[in-house]
Amino acid sequence: MRVHAVEQKKDYFIQRDFVVPVFLKKLAECSEVLRKQYLDEWTAEMRQDRSPVVAKTDAAFRKDVDIRVKKGFPLLTALSNGGLLYLAGEETRISDQAKVELGKCFAVENILRPCDELLGLSRLQLLKNARIYLPFWMTVPVLSAILRIFRRIFAGRRDPAGEEGSAAPVTATTAAPADIGVKAVEADAGKAQSRENLLRYRRSVQSLISQYVPKGGTIDATLSDLADKWNPLFAADQKKNLVEDVNALVRDFLRPIRRSFLVRPPDPRRIHALAEQLSASKSLTQIKKRDPLLRYIELYMARCLQVKQI
Repeated sequence: MRVHAVEQKKDYFIQRDFVVPVFLKKLAECSEVLRKQYLDEWTAEMRQDRSPVVAKTDAAFRKDVDIRVKKGFPLLTALSNGGLLYLAGEETRISDQAKVELGKCFAVENILRPCDELLGLSRLQLLKNARIYLPFWMTVPVLSAILRIFRRIFAGRRDPAGEEGSAAPVTATTAAPADIGVKAVEADAGKAQSRENLLRYRRSVQSLISQYVPKGGTIDATLSDLADKWNPLFAADQKKNLVEDVNALVRDFLRPIRRSFLVRPPDPRRIHALAEQLSASKSLTQIKKRDPLLRYIELYMARCLQVKQI
């Protein structure tokens, strides 16, 4: 059968039995790509003390998602036809899991949910996640406010508008005070990592581990037991590789936010929220035993935070 991508004025030919599986696959791929794009772009904006324009309202965000999908994912756009997908789900042979996933895509019969909902992209959640990637001193209101004042003061000094000799270029010397101001704020932020905070961090991590590891047990033994419960594979090598993949995913997830725990030590609630966020990623949705997977991720996060380097 033929499907048409309007934006690219391009036709795609696809076997009817593959319509739903390909749609769900492209949906997952698009979700991962756009999620990373938004996090990277919004984090960069927020580092410059600017609010991302498309992040200000749900309507602006939804419109931007639609534009990106139409431009960057023509096949997904062509397949995003409620009537077509509904009939394909009813008349073709697809797995029970695919039927469940397809069912979540409809607001009502024949009508798909908005694109941002199909992709599982939440404006507020993305903003929250973007803040996690900021340097820890930018998450402290007092320090970020001081930095903002420095930037505004020295930006004003650099602006030659309305002053005599405005044609004179801004030299490295005139820019130096701003750099000094920023460095001063960063130095103050460094002082926040006091010995007392470090001890508080270590106590919090140890408390976390004690909550997950049974009395008399070890971290490794508990992780191994939990992995056996959520790991669906049977072959030893495949089981081991899947565990390593999950571990690497956790380490990559924690690496950019590790320093933030020195300001706000980890607690069960925050670790659980981070584990839920990670377990909801498309790469882990195929693992059906969610409870042991969540507890595994939480404990492995605690173990990563216990060591000096991730």
